[in-house]
Amino acid sequence: MLQCIPDAYAGVLERSQGRWPTRELEIEVLGLDRSIVAAGLLKERGLPEPIYRAIACASHFPDVPAEYGTEVRELAEALSLAELAARVVRDEAKGEPLQALRTAAGEAGIGEEDLVELFQALEPEIQEMARLLDVEMAPGLTHAEILAQAHRQVTRISLGAAADLHRAERRAEDLANENRELSEKASTDELTGVLNRAGFDAVLEDELRARRLKRTSTVLGLLMIDADHFKQLNDTHGHPAGDAVLRTIGRILGQTLRASDVAARYGGEEFVVVAPKITPEGLRVLAERLRQAIEAEVTEVPGARLQVTVSVGGAFLAESADDGAAARLIEAADQRLYEAKRHGRNRCVVAEHPVGREA
Repeated sequence: MLQCIPDAYAGVLERSQGRWPTRELEIEVLGLDRSIVAAGLLKERGLPEPIYRAIACASHFPDVPAEYGTEVRELAEALSLAELAARVVRDEAKGEPLQALRTAAGEAGIGEEDLVELFQALEPEIQEMARLLDVEMAPGLTHAEILAQAHRQVTRISLGAAADLHRAERRAEDLANENRELSEKASTDELTGVLNRAGFDAVLEDELRARRLKRTSTVLGLLMIDADHFKQLNDTHGHPAGDAVLRTIGRILGQTLRASDVAARYGGEEFVVVAPKITPEGLRVLAERLRQAIEAEVTEVPGARLQVTVSVGGAFLAESADDGAAARLIEAADQRLYEAKRHGRNRCVVAEHPVGREA
């Protein structure tokens, strides 16, 4: 093609940028490729039809028309394998062609050992063909050395792929950690370090869902905790002092609760505690323990040592939960909280009976 249409083929060579021109590039530039030209020349020279048809179909042998017959398809497949083998010999990057050759050979029923034997047999065949055509072969590696070089490149490709996979897995792990941190940050109250209202809602819903699905039948307790006279504290000592007191309450909750309990800031100076797997008496003990721990703590602020008390209201659910259980549980605990405040604050009031179902 270069001899017969040098100007046109120069465009193919220019586009190939020093690489061996591909059939796809020849078709893009010229509208035909070397297989079509070779098939036409061989047909004109009177070679048997299966040979020139196989050459014409070599680049797309799986699509050989059925009417061409099995012989043409098998010849086209052999020529396709030969092209891959030639790429291993001639291309500087030999690893990728060798992988493609292995895959194609395996699909043709040629095992790895047979492939190596066939590949190494190319060397004397090529030398003989060069002598017949009076072509001077450039000095180079033997086919055994070429194959060894290709295997090394395949290994590097595989190691590179493994490294890429490792990097991707690390990146996925980093992203998962980032997402987890973002999720935790989104559900955490920045001032006190306990969950925020959204985090509390999610935890309570998870616990109630477990009961709806019969995954657990244990008592679910809820405590509502409100700092006593908090507005007066803010008015007297300022909002920074109030914030310090809220941080103290958040810390005491974290230190005092059981591992299974979850604390959250419900809003303002009000906190909630979700207590799964607890008895009614255990809920009363927990409420009193929290009240005493907060009362005993001193919060140091500029110019003052502050001690606060809290009022605690509690309620519990002792049966499987329906859709309205969350609202009823919160309302019942809130009613006990206001009862504690009405009776002088700094005390705990926990319901005597479980929250019932809606009528």
